[in-house]
Amino acid sequence: GAENYDKSIITLATAFLGFSIGYLKDFASAPNHIWVLVLSWLFFTISVASVIASFLASQKVQRLTVSRAMRYYENHQDDALSERIWVDKALDCLNLTSGVSFVTGLMLSSIFVFFNIPKGEVPMPKQNGIPISKGISAPTAESRPRPLGGVPAPTYEQRPTTQPAPAPEPPPTQPSEGDKK
Repeated sequence: GAENYDKSIITLATAFLGFSIGYLKDFASAPNHIWVLVLSWLFFTISVASVIASFLASQKVQRLTVSRAMRYYENHQDDALSERIWVDKALDCLNLTSGVSFVTGLMLSSIFVFFNIPKGEVPMPKQNGIPISKGISAPTAESRPRPLGGVPAPTYEQRPTTQPAPAPEPPPTQPSEGDKK
């Protein structure tokens, strides 16, 4: 669960950073309230940094957990299981910070977009700094005058009528030996 949480925060925070930069570059030519966007970038960055820091804290907590388990099972120290030190608390704080800062950055980005939605016509994207105002025209077919009455139907030649050839006559039969008697 925690691993998926960390992956999601990093993936989404970096994606929103990229989208907000792209939005600023392509759509907000003269943005209002730029400080809101900068603040959202700050919170997305804090979110990613706290996840990375939580990786390091998590490794430390895992080593301490193994040590506590050994003290509990091998040395019979009952208080080892309930022991919490500053790294445990820091890991909890980092996980909470990453989530809260991500949501805050998302909200600030949404507010910035709301204040900078183009009124009326949506501007076309830019290519090499030049707005793309229209696309390529579709090719047109040449128009040729048609003959009046349309195209004549094709005519077919009549096939010559022939009489079927007469059937060949059967060969003459020869009398059999029984007929000779």
